Amino acid sequence: MRGSGNADGVSRLPSWAERERLAAFRVSGTEDVYVDPADAPDEFWNSLLGCTDSFVLRMAESSQWASWAAKMNLNLGLAQVSGPPIAYFQYAALLTGGHWHDSSVGAGVRLSAVEFLLDTVGGSDQFNNFVNERARFFHVGVRLEGNRFVPTTSEGLHVEIVQPVLRLLADPRFEGVDALYRKAFDRALANDAAGAVTAATSAVEEALRVFVPEMRDQTLGPLAEKARSEGFITNPVEEFIKKLYGLRPESDAHAAGTADFDVAMLALHLAGSLILYVGRSL
Repeated sequence: MRGSGNADGVSRLPSWAERERLAAFRVSGTEDVYVDPADAPDEFWNSLLGCTDSFVLRMAESSQWASWAAKMNLNLGLAQVSGPPIAYFQYAALLTGGHWHDSSVGAGVRLSAVEFLLDTVGGSDQFNNFVNERARFFHVGVRLEGNRFVPTTSEGLHVEIVQPVLRLLADPRFEGVDALYRKAFDRALANDAAGAVTAATSAVEEALRVFVPEMRDQTLGPLAEKARSEGFITNPVEEFIKKLYGLRPESDAHAAGTADFDVAMLALHLAGSLILYVGRSL
């Protein structure tokens, strides 16, 4: 979807504030592996403010602040602003009678302030990488793509796999599986790809133990073989499960140039698909 345009009529991507008005961010009643921006810790907002000051604010010319203020006014319905430019950004919430660190200030105001500043001044890959690393570290469900914050939970794989897995694992029978699957996300977001693959594979292993409790002390291979012999999974699925550990970054399956974080997320999504496959048989 695209927004209606800037004041100059140029088409643009929707701002975060506009996304908030169009759709609910989270699946109701489901505790996600990501934190809604509205619930992000102060440390994330402090990191975002400090990063913006270091990478973007100091690039701005005094003549550009009128353009930034106009975008804020137009898209957020705020009153006209004037005054020291950097002060009005750092205290962007003053536009609504608050303060950047004031809990009454919505996440949309803060994120839109950054988006419109990037529209005006321009950003950099270094800025985006730093912001996204901080978002991952604090488990905040946003990523900065170009000049726009994108909700992580709108990604197809997350909506189609991760969220259904979390709903399935809310069943008390899967308590151990749930703990391991969430641990895998913790490891991935901490840039520990090997740990993420191990935890994700262990989650599949623990899920199989729910089906064949008489083999609770067995490892992944024998569990997969037993699940196949009992008709819970097919032969190809059995072989696929046995190869999950091969995704670890130090293995031959880790192609040169592939980011460890991408490998970790691949393992999480594959493990989630397998858990859904076997879990829905119960």
